[in-house]
Amino acid sequence: MGQTILDKLERFPRHKPHTRHANIVGNSMYNGNAPKVQPIVGNGVEPFSEPEHGRVALGHARKLSSDSAGSDGSSLRGSESAGVSNSGTADVSLDLARGAEVSTDTQIIIPFDQRHKMSRVLTTMQRRLGTAKTDMEDLISRLNQERAIKDYLAKKVKDLEVELETSKQKNKENLQQAILVERERLTQMQWDMEELRRKSFEMELKLKAKEDEKSSMKLDDGPTNEKDVAQEELDITKKKLEDLMKQYEALEVKSKAELKFLAKEFKSLQSSQKQLKQDRDQAINEKAEMEKHLEHERESRQHEKDRQKRLLHDCRTVWSRLQECNLNLSSEDDGNNFVLNSSSEDAFDLLETFDDRISLLLAEAQLIADDGGADCNEKTMNSELRTLLGDILADNAKLRRQVYSVARRALRKGTISREQSLDISNVDR
Repeated sequence: MGQTILDKLERFPRHKPHTRHANIVGNSMYNGNAPKVQPIVGNGVEPFSEPEHGRVALGHARKLSSDSAGSDGSSLRGSESAGVSNSGTADVSLDLARGAEVSTDTQIIIPFDQRHKMSRVLTTMQRRLGTAKTDMEDLISRLNQERAIKDYLAKKVKDLEVELETSKQKNKENLQQAILVERERLTQMQWDMEELRRKSFEMELKLKAKEDEKSSMKLDDGPTNEKDVAQEELDITKKKLEDLMKQYEALEVKSKAELKFLAKEFKSLQSSQKQLKQDRDQAINEKAEMEKHLEHERESRQHEKDRQKRLLHDCRTVWSRLQECNLNLSSEDDGNNFVLNSSSEDAFDLLETFDDRISLLLAEAQLIADDGGADCNEKTMNSELRTLLGDILADNAKLRRQVYSVARRALRKGTISREQSLDISNVDR
């Protein structure tokens, strides 16, 4: 940024400087305005102009220099003030405090001998700016490295947690298996110890019996008193032996009973398991059968609905065909009489055709009524079908009466008056 400001300063034209207005104290006034001002050119000072953005950039550069390097800025301001005071620019006084009007284009005058100082300050600023950019890039790279390390460590911690959980689960399973194995071994050892205890008890009994026999043989050879004492001790020992044998037999019987009970329980559990499996299979089969039955019921209901719709459509078709079998009568111009549109032969043919059609429609209506009564189950559909069939039969009867009446009257007179037709219609109703 400093190098850019210097380049702009060097590109400014020196042969067309903007004049800086100073307030010259005098008595001559032009219409109450400020006096005329003259351009100031001092000894050793080159005034130059710069655009508005150049002045702003220079002021910003001066502000940055005063903020970032305070000592350089203060020395620069001191040197500028000293240079201006030593130069010949002090010949003209700038009396801004008297209220003279100054042009809005503010000018900055830098002495020629101070430009190298400004260049040095700007170079220092540029160097510091480059250093700051380098430091910032270094900090950004370090921050990115720390983020990458943080992400890697977080991923590693997650992997370690998963591995720890897996190892915990495996250790738990291994510990449970080891506990089960140790329990089995302990149970086996207990059974072995019981067996050894039983065998040792039997051996002790045999040894005691042999010792008792030997002692009894020795007592027979000794004195009588000792023999009696030994006999008593032998009896006591025999009683103890018998008691021990009884206890042993009782324990053996009890253990056998417990073993039998456990065997029975095991067999009952096996049988109950088989029964439960059979019940489960039976329930699954029943469920499948129920689903099939429901599907069959659903299909049958759908089929019944389709048949009902078809029956209703047939009934409506018969009704529309029956409505087509009406006689077409046209009125005369005076509006008092109705005449047939055709001759007597055509009328007879028409009557015969209508009679045949009505007979066919009656047969179809009867067939539809029979099928509908056998297939329909819903109340609404039955009521609608009954209504339609009743209307069909009633209209059929009216049409037959009308056909016979019209045929007779047409053959006799050829015309029908309005009153007679109204009477006939009332009678038909």
